[in-house]
Amino acid sequence: MARGTRHASAKGRFMTRSVGPSRTVPGLFLALARHLDEGILLVDPVARRVVEANAAFCRLSGCEPSEIAGQPLDHLHDAEDLERLLRGGRARVPGNGSAFRVSCRRKDGSRWSASLRGLRIEEGGPWLVAIYQDATPRERQERREQHRREIVSPLFGRAASAEELATGLRALVASLGQATDSDRCGLAFPLPADRHRKQIATDIFWSAPGIRSFEGVQVPFAGNRVLQEILERNEPLVVEDCGADPRLVPFLNLVREYDLRSLLVQPLAVSGVVRGLLALHRCKEPRPFSEEHLGLVRDVAAHAAVAIDNLVMAERERRRERQIRLLAEVQHRVTRLSSLPDLLDLITRSVAETLGFRFVNICLLEPEGRHLKVRSVHGGPAALDPATTRIPVADAPGCGLSGAAAATGRAVLCNDVSQDPRYLEGHAETRSELDVPIQGPDGPLGVLSIQSDRLDAFDPGDVDLFVTFAGQVAVAIRNARAFESERSRNSQLQILHRVQSSVARLDDPLELAQIAADAIHQLLPEFSVTVSLMDPRGGERGVRSAEGGAPAAGGAGPGPRLRVPIVSAQGDAGVLTVEAGRPQDFSDEEAATFRTVAGILGVAMDNARLFERVEQEREEWARTFDAITDMVSVHDGDFRLLRANRALLARLDAPAYALAGRTCLELYGAIVGPSPECPHAEAERTHQPAAREIERPGGGVFRLTALPCFRVGRLAYSVHLCEEITEERRLREQLLQSEKMVAVGQLVSGVAHELNNPLASVMGYTQLMLGRPLENKLRTGLERVFHEAQRAAKIVQNLLTFARKHKPEKRYLGLNGIVEKTLELRAYELRVSNVEVEMRLEPDLPKTMLDFHQLQQVLLNIITNAEQAMLVAHGRGRLRIATGRSAGRIELRVQDDGPGIPPEHMGRIFDPFFTTKPVGQGTGLGLSICHGIVNDHGGRLWAESLPGEGATFTLELPILEAEPAAEAPGGAAPRAPAAAGGHILVVEDEAAIQDLLVEILSHEGHRVDTASSGTGALAKLEKGEYDLIISDLKMPGMGGAELYERLREKRPDLAARVIFTSGDTVSPETHAFLDRTGSVAILKPFKIDELKLTVARCLQGH
Repeated sequence: MARGTRHASAKGRFMTRSVGPSRTVPGLFLALARHLDEGILLVDPVARRVVEANAAFCRLSGCEPSEIAGQPLDHLHDAEDLERLLRGGRARVPGNGSAFRVSCRRKDGSRWSASLRGLRIEEGGPWLVAIYQDATPRERQERREQHRREIVSPLFGRAASAEELATGLRALVASLGQATDSDRCGLAFPLPADRHRKQIATDIFWSAPGIRSFEGVQVPFAGNRVLQEILERNEPLVVEDCGADPRLVPFLNLVREYDLRSLLVQPLAVSGVVRGLLALHRCKEPRPFSEEHLGLVRDVAAHAAVAIDNLVMAERERRRERQIRLLAEVQHRVTRLSSLPDLLDLITRSVAETLGFRFVNICLLEPEGRHLKVRSVHGGPAALDPATTRIPVADAPGCGLSGAAAATGRAVLCNDVSQDPRYLEGHAETRSELDVPIQGPDGPLGVLSIQSDRLDAFDPGDVDLFVTFAGQVAVAIRNARAFESERSRNSQLQILHRVQSSVARLDDPLELAQIAADAIHQLLPEFSVTVSLMDPRGGERGVRSAEGGAPAAGGAGPGPRLRVPIVSAQGDAGVLTVEAGRPQDFSDEEAATFRTVAGILGVAMDNARLFERVEQEREEWARTFDAITDMVSVHDGDFRLLRANRALLARLDAPAYALAGRTCLELYGAIVGPSPECPHAEAERTHQPAAREIERPGGGVFRLTALPCFRVGRLAYSVHLCEEITEERRLREQLLQSEKMVAVGQLVSGVAHELNNPLASVMGYTQLMLGRPLENKLRTGLERVFHEAQRAAKIVQNLLTFARKHKPEKRYLGLNGIVEKTLELRAYELRVSNVEVEMRLEPDLPKTMLDFHQLQQVLLNIITNAEQAMLVAHGRGRLRIATGRSAGRIELRVQDDGPGIPPEHMGRIFDPFFTTKPVGQGTGLGLSICHGIVNDHGGRLWAESLPGEGATFTLELPILEAEPAAEAPGGAAPRAPAAAGGHILVVEDEAAIQDLLVEILSHEGHRVDTASSGTGALAKLEKGEYDLIISDLKMPGMGGAELYERLREKRPDLAARVIFTSGDTVSPETHAFLDRTGSVAILKPFKIDELKLTVARCLQGH
């Protein structure tokens, strides 16, 4: 440090630093010490006077700075302390001196203690810096600590009992009351059974001589905000004047009665939990408590609270040890029991009696897992009847604490059941309840419920203890259940063995029921059994076990009764009734045993019915097999005969035993003669039915069919069917010939049309020539030509008459009615075949001309085919039938969900004799006939199908109804043509007939134009007016019918004056057109006079 310049002053020498002449030692002192907490003096040790003092020292001494500066040190310290301070200053030892305790005087003469040490400064001095630390708080703390040790010394060491702790606490409150100059000092605690602190009792109190005792006084808690704040906030209450403090208004009578003037109440708390209160009273006159007394009370209260808590913990540990020892004894006895009811009773009784709890019960989870059933109760109310009490498993209000424990899998502790909405009302004396789940490996087995008539009867330690105990109980329950299950299983197996071994050898279910009843009673003697069986012929038959006695009067047995229905495939077949000779209900294992026996009895009744039915069906099959008129035989895989029906035996004129072992070739060769290949071998090779038609040399035709049946890929047997089909073949050939005739008729129809045109020309021109003057020889030749042409026309007409189909008898009917009537015929068969029918019939479907019987035949055939296909595919089905309109026609759709029609068969299903059904199940004519009927009605029939998605048959029919006559546009009446001299348009594609018509009509005075097609006729009509049109019906391009429709649209007046010529008298289209339009027609070949008359009538409007 740089050295400065020395200066003299009235107060002595000092040193300035190199920072400047104005920075003197006192100045530096004030600058450095101004803000320090310690009191600091700058002292001239030579003059023994104070040079400067900081603010902290002025505060400690109670003086102003001006009063201290220059003051002699002996005014501040005793002589001994002053000499000790100055001794350090004269030693000229730089640095800090040792601290020592001194007593200092304040301005008012009072004393204060300080810890003093000195700092010597040589430069510019010597100077002495005295540093003071206030020692008064430390001395106060030391005195308080000494008092505290003296007061709490009776509590040193752990109290062995509550009596020892009470003795120590009495000594403590007496010492504390005297040390704090109080008139009373004591401890107060809530009443033991008062969990909600409705009253506070003063248990231990010391009173000074002449002061009335406060011990045993009960202070109400309800509505007392002062006590509530102390106990809930854990804060002390200090009242300097009880009579003037408004907080004590509720206790004003108590204050006056016990002369309370000043009051201090300190909570006794450990870890924030208030155990009680420490109270100090000052009587006669108000005297405030000093800070020292307040601190001492806080310390003593903390020690007392710890001592009380230690005793509580010690008592809890001793109680826990006693509980563990007793529960271990219970556990030891529990593990030796194998009966579950005895086990549960032992647990509830032992816990209640050995641990001092009022009520104990055990609930076990029922198999359905939603309820607990009380299985054992000790000390409980009558409401907890094990036979009736069931508790829902739910953590919800009103469902019980046991239900909450089972639902959550955790222990439920409630030290005041009145405050828990889940509590299920049981015993009126219950105040606290602990419910511990009994947990198994797969979930809860039940709940152990312990109830007490005391509030706060359980603590967390109890929870841990009983959770552990519940684990051991769970093991014991599982062991007992396993033992009972094993015992029951052994009994069950023996019973089932006896019953099952008798099923195969007994036909009478009643005899089997007697064996079952006796077996149950012998192996489980506590039960008596009654079996009642329904007699299929009506009434009831029953048996009772050989021992066990009859049921009690009124139907009630000596104990619980279990009724198990005996159910067979036909429904209820009887009842198995078991009565227990004990009060306990049936266990799940016992009930399962009886249900199994009932099931076996039900199966036995089914077997008896089955045996009877099989025998009946065997007889029916034999009768049916023999009733078949065709020859039928069954052969094994080696072609040898297994069975033959009566028809085959009669044909061979041999008994069955004589034919045993014969091959099919040997049997049927005698009937049909030698066959080059047996269908049996082909069926075995192809895995499909095989058939052969064989003509016997002596006459007659036979069909021999082999139907194979395979098992695991090998031929097990085959059924052979031999039918004589001589008549069938004849009918088939006739049908084929009929089809050929139909084809011939169609051919004749076409040929006749082609012949009629040239015949018309020949006859027309011959008639024209005959109308002229001729030589006799020429006339004779022409007449012969005319007659021969007429002969040819008649031959053609006869051919057409032969080829024409007869029209059905049709009436104006609705298609919906035919559908409904048809389904009525098939309703029963469809229902028993499990075929569901859906109908969507359009209600406003128009009527048309229909043959009821023919359309019904079509619909029946389609429905029957669909039904058979669905039943073969999956034994049931759904049939959808819908009607509607489409493009001006009536439509009927029949849809099934069968296997569908294979694509390779779609083009042949309407062919005659085509069928995919097995031999004997179809002729192949149904759909062919249906197709013909629909065509005859002017409709269409077609099928749509995808493999595996069913088939849809669609029938479309025309709507036939009368049409009103058309009017000319604008309502104008048609122009009346002249009878002669009319303008006629001839439309004909045959040139010869066209020329003939022109010549005939021109000769009659008409003007004639010609066209060779309907298109040409329309072009002519665009250019001029005509009185009459003569048109052929069939022409290339636009024919006469289309021309007529065009005229109806554009010239309805002229459409009424059209004469049609046609050589087609067979075509249904031609007849339908003419019937619908009502037009005039002349058939080729025609006579000239007939043509002239028709033209004249049309021109005259007739």
